[in-house]
Amino acid sequence: MDRISDVEFFQTLCRFSSFKAAAQHLGVTPPAISQRLAALETRLGVSLIRRSTRTLRITEEGQYYLNNGSKVISELSRIEQHLLSISDTLEGTIRINGPFGYGRRVLASQLAKFKKLYPNVKIDLILSDGLPDIIKEGFDVAIRVEALKDSRLIARLIKRNRQYLCCTPAYLQKHPVTKITELSKVDGIMIVEDELTNGAWRLQNGSRQELIKPKTSLQTNNGEIALNWALQDLGVVLRSEWDIAPWVANGQLVKVLPQWSVTADIYAVCTADQLSSYKTQVVVDFLKQQALEG
Repeated sequence: MDRISDVEFFQTLCRFSSFKAAAQHLGVTPPAISQRLAALETRLGVSLIRRSTRTLRITEEGQYYLNNGSKVISELSRIEQHLLSISDTLEGTIRINGPFGYGRRVLASQLAKFKKLYPNVKIDLILSDGLPDIIKEGFDVAIRVEALKDSRLIARLIKRNRQYLCCTPAYLQKHPVTKITELSKVDGIMIVEDELTNGAWRLQNGSRQELIKPKTSLQTNNGEIALNWALQDLGVVLRSEWDIAPWVANGQLVKVLPQWSVTADIYAVCTADQLSSYKTQVVVDFLKQQALEG
């Protein structure tokens, strides 16, 4: 279940005095209600409702989740109503730049949904591994997986994201890693993005930071190639959670020391003038909504 539907489920549950009444309203069995609530509490790490034989009582944590989750639902409804009200009037061309990996894996499908909502809009999506000058190249907005470096631009957060070291279970079995210093002995699959890469991983664990230089026999400027090499048991690669999630879920990849990671948030970047454009505001709001729902 996604996080939005979890909030809606909890909202519904809190309107009733028993699992049986909530189950009847939702058209499921009371055990199904109990199992879903247990799964939600396990994910959040807190107890949301105290059960008794006769009543349900919401906990302090449950009230916090309900209040703030309801605000998120209300904001999503407001955004959706706003988008629906202008879907027939928005028109013109929106030029968007993004990185190849995120563009193919995430951005392309999001913009397909956007096009269905706004059929009169022409979308011009240009993907690149480099960082073109969005002002010179005439882009309305650019998607960046990094901090803002150009003072002429404004960044709007689209999605929180982290990068993790990962490899196949077979590789990790042959090259076990239990502490940060052992990473210097693994086969590092390095992605060259700029002069700062320098064959090293700059990892964070809370307030701690470590610069690790692994053995490097494979190096590329393309993240998809690097990930494919990792899937062939060739070493350890540092990739974003949105990129490795399917492989981790099906067991083909495992995270290596997951407490160590790198901040790699997703931003929409544009000039102040571009951000004042109605088209740009709409597409940025839409991408933020998609990230929230995803």
